[in-house]
Amino acid sequence: MNLGLHEFTHVLHFHAIKGKDPSASIFYDEFNEIAKYYNDARLSAELTERGYFRDYAYENQFEFLSVLLEHFFESPETFKKEFPELYERVKAMINFNEE
Repeated sequence: MNLGLHEFTHVLHFHAIKGKDPSASIFYDEFNEIAKYYNDARLSAELTERGYFRDYAYENQFEFLSVLLEHFFESPETFKKEFPELYERVKAMINFNEE
């Protein structure tokens, strides 16, 4: 839905892979934890069955991440309610402070 957020997530991810600063490391480490939701058949099936994320999220782990960030900003309360652990991972990944 929000192409800007989606594409900017790809930029952040690229920076995390190539960057040497602590923020890049945090992003990359959390991405690896989040990718487990995509890579683990049981977790991925649960996400798919619940139908919260659009189908494009399951193209690959990079699109999965971008769709997660879209939902994080577009419908944060629903995301937090439906997938609290995943929500907290995304929040940590981008060092987001809700205050």
